[in-house]
Amino acid sequence: CMPLIPFLKDLHTDLPSDQFALVGVTDDDDMEVLDAFLTEREMTWPQIRQTNEFTEDGVLKQDPVLAAYNVFGIPRSFLIDADGRIVAKDLRNEALAEATRSLVALTG
Repeated sequence: CMPLIPFLKDLHTDLPSDQFALVGVTDDDDMEVLDAFLTEREMTWPQIRQTNEFTEDGVLKQDPVLAAYNVFGIPRSFLIDADGRIVAKDLRNEALAEATRSLVALTG
């Protein structure tokens, strides 16, 4: 996910907050390490912590948010329009930036 960070930072800075929201979802266990990582890289958008867990007998108990979006690994990206529909997913770098800017231009 490291190569994606500059593109996310640009989108977060450049696009109007009334037309675009960036939310990160992390599966990090160590909140201190995560906080240091976010601070060091100046990632100021909200982060939601969602994790999968295992039951006592070793069965995967997947987090409902991760299950709803079929997230079994990271990074994943979802571009969601104002009506809550997924309009693109798993875009990276410039493709993600271009698709996001296009969507914001359509709704703006």
